[in-house]
Amino acid sequence: MNPNDFSILFMDDEVHDETVATVSEAVKALREVGYDVDVKEKMSDAIDAFYKKFYHVFILDIDMQKVKDLLFEGSGSNVADIYRSLDNGSSVIMYSAMGTVEDWFDVTNRHIFGYVFKGSKSPVRKLLEMVEQAALEYSPLMLPEPKTEGRVLIAETDSERISDEDMKSAVLAAGNFEPVFCEIEKMPEMLENSDYAAAIIVEDQFSTMPDDMALLKKICMAQPSPNVIIGCEGKSECQESIIELINLHPFRLINLMKENPGRTFEECVRSAAGWYGGNETFQADTEYVHRAAKDIEWEDMEKRFETEEWENERNHSEDGDESHG
Repeated sequence: MNPNDFSILFMDDEVHDETVATVSEAVKALREVGYDVDVKEKMSDAIDAFYKKFYHVFILDIDMQKVKDLLFEGSGSNVADIYRSLDNGSSVIMYSAMGTVEDWFDVTNRHIFGYVFKGSKSPVRKLLEMVEQAALEYSPLMLPEPKTEGRVLIAETDSERISDEDMKSAVLAAGNFEPVFCEIEKMPEMLENSDYAAAIIVEDQFSTMPDDMALLKKICMAQPSPNVIIGCEGKSECQESIIELINLHPFRLINLMKENPGRTFEECVRSAAGWYGGNETFQADTEYVHRAAKDIEWEDMEKRFETEEWENERNHSEDGDESHG
């Protein structure tokens, strides 16, 4: 896609502060590439913008406390929830330095496109690469082929938070599923050669060594057939590895430090199998759905569908689609 045809909404409470290089340089770099970038410093303004213009990518800060917003309470992760609920195909990138452990797990499970930590090395370069990746990897939503039974592949673990026996119990409790354990190194081949309803990987703390992350990436690339569930300890000192996991796009990222992780895995196995082969969609709050339809002139829309002008527009659109195919 031509960058000039690619629109981005950039939400950050420091977006107008030239002294914050990670933000000002990011906006400048995106515009220099040619992207159409709109900036918002309030969450309420960013939500309003969703209804007024189509954006290919939303770049969101998480901690938005520096600018007072009387119309919306919460954080950037709440805005991500709204975007992903209203448009399940939207690409959301978190660009933040202050996200909490809770935020990391929440945005992962809303299937954001990626997460860039502002405090990492070369964050602006990483953000540009992720936006470019989002432009290249757009794909239409796929309908699931729900599974209510089948085998669930589980990587053997020495986790102190949840045992293999606990994992077995969770899978059996999820329904008519059979747990199958293996060494994590064998998972890619097993997923490629056999049909599984879901896959599970658990480590208290994941290594960020390139070979280890490459193995996890290969496993996650099997999605959505099957979907992959990852569990780890939600600790602030594990930020680097958790952000690496976020960018692997697992179907679910589970905090093993939460109460009763076995019950959480049970629910996640059911969901992963239910969304087998497709994209999980989310239901938006009624308030935001009504707002989306509020400004539509329904009578004008009906007349437009009945006119020859609309037919010409549709044909032109179809011709354009073929030229891009």
